[in-house]
Amino acid sequence: MTGMIARIEAGLRTSEKTYRISPLTSRLIVFFPFMLVFFSLLVMEIPLISALAKLMLSENYPVEWLTFVALFSAGIMGLRLAWRARNNENGVLVVGFYALLSAGLLFAAMEEVSWGQWIFGFEVPSTIKAINKQGELNLHNVPVFHEPFEFLRIVFGLGGLVGVWLSSQRYTRDIGAPAILASWFVLIAILAALDFGNNYIPNPRPLIFRAAAGIVEVLELLIGLSAFLYMWLNGRMLAAEWKEVNA
Repeated sequence: MTGMIARIEAGLRTSEKTYRISPLTSRLIVFFPFMLVFFSLLVMEIPLISALAKLMLSENYPVEWLTFVALFSAGIMGLRLAWRARNNENGVLVVGFYALLSAGLLFAAMEEVSWGQWIFGFEVPSTIKAINKQGELNLHNVPVFHEPFEFLRIVFGLGGLVGVWLSSQRYTRDIGAPAILASWFVLIAILAALDFGNNYIPNPRPLIFRAAAGIVEVLELLIGLSAFLYMWLNGRMLAAEWKEVNA
């Protein structure tokens, strides 16, 4: 146990140096997803505020909007990072990866708000409304796409863990995921797998599956925030590298 703690501490110090962040920031990043999930589950069980908590986790309420902001901001940051990487001659792998990931994040952000339907209040074409479970302008609520989109949440978590490994490799370091985000990706993969399992487990479902279903919006928020942190941290790392090269 002592050896494991020592390795974690060493990893945190390395991250603080690589991404130029404070010890407090690195620890907050590591533990925040667990704190958020615990707090969400807790408030949903407190009778006096459970109704309000469930409302905040509903469609078109603050948690969903915060997810949109995180995903959209991450996408814009990623495009800017791709542009700067191109100008600093980082190569096709780095430029292409950030550009493609950013496009995916922007797509996810717009799906989150039904491509502006609830922002601008426009009417959805009847042909789309007829095949969408919620009558919205998006793909993830069309039955044929619903499960694949849910599965992508698992892919995101597992892909993030692969990204953490890539960050330790010489040729993929610039696109790898910061190790301090590993806790996020593990939790995302677990929650996403549990929620995906709800599609196949008949009622009454075990408590852990019901709990995962109740905080799907929190899961999506974790995805959005982890994407934002990925872009922010890697942006700081690459900026330091470029400054050193151009010095």
